[in-house]
Amino acid sequence: MTFLSTICPCYNQALYLEAAIDSVQAQTFQDWELIIVDDGSTDNTLEIAQKYAESDTRIKLIHQENKGLSAARNAGIRQATGEFLHFLDADDLIFPTAYQVIYQKSREDLKTSLWISSYTYFDQQDFHQHTFSEKQLHAIDFIRGNQAPPVAHFLKREMIQQIGGFDEQLKSCEDWDLWLRVTKSGTQIKTIPNLLARYRYVSGSMSRNAKVMYFSLSSVTQRAVRTDYRIHSESNANQDLDLEITPMIKSHFIKCLGILLHQGKVEEALIFYQEEQAKWKWNFETKDFAGLNSQLTFRYFLGKNQIQNLLNHKLPNFKLFFEMIGFSEQQIKNALQVVFEPQLKKHNHLKYGRLLGALINRVKY
Repeated sequence: MTFLSTICPCYNQALYLEAAIDSVQAQTFQDWELIIVDDGSTDNTLEIAQKYAESDTRIKLIHQENKGLSAARNAGIRQATGEFLHFLDADDLIFPTAYQVIYQKSREDLKTSLWISSYTYFDQQDFHQHTFSEKQLHAIDFIRGNQAPPVAHFLKREMIQQIGGFDEQLKSCEDWDLWLRVTKSGTQIKTIPNLLARYRYVSGSMSRNAKVMYFSLSSVTQRAVRTDYRIHSESNANQDLDLEITPMIKSHFIKCLGILLHQGKVEEALIFYQEEQAKWKWNFETKDFAGLNSQLTFRYFLGKNQIQNLLNHKLPNFKLFFEMIGFSEQQIKNALQVVFEPQLKKHNHLKYGRLLGALINRVKY
């Protein structure tokens, strides 16, 4: 049996696919298979995949009509033979030692069914590193939020038989939904400090559908605190939980509202805000708007040019939004400081130096 099956779903990813495949072929550990699932691409994704499949017998190719990301991943799962599964989206990459590390970890610890590695965000180059300590995670950790992008997860294939595959009805957050089921099955999950995965962040951030993401996040959150009947194994972790989900959904809403404002869709953001505020009877304090700056928008945009672009071209969208919801001039100033605090602090460090910048930040924030 192959140790690891990498499943790479593709839809019009000709620009990035070669680099993703190359990162698999560059592995120091070679007992793997790569299953590329072309999900009805209309560019030359299929041609690129065929070229690699013809030259490397470890690479398999599935071509299907467009059915969506979850269906593509599930098609790959059905063909997989590996002990472990890895989900490599076509625009992401893995470091050369990734599979070697997972192989060694899995042999040292036979009980762990899901390993989550440290990872970097990258565009043209890496610009943020997210490092885990080595620890065991529990269901409540995942209920609070997704831990990492799919590329940083390595899952025992046998788990799919117990929990099912990706939910093809979800249009977003399908990976979080799957990891939640893993946790609720009662199996062991661990994070590791090894930097194994690279997640392409910038190219997708401006094309995200904020409302689809929000409603998917809300749906998964509501499921997360209830017994999940899709799980076929008995587990004490799979039960109804006495948790208040309204604050969690409010947090999801703020993050998705931030996506719209980052995209410059201010009027759409206003309508979205008014509809959900009326629906949930939410009261917003200035501090709540810190969530507009999240990992879904620009939380890790801390380079000099990134900060300048945000302050010059994105901040006006947020200012206009606060004006439209009736904030006073002082409230707008306070809210913008809350939203852009990480960038403003970093800007002071870059402009005034580490010591003076820290002093200014201490006084201002």
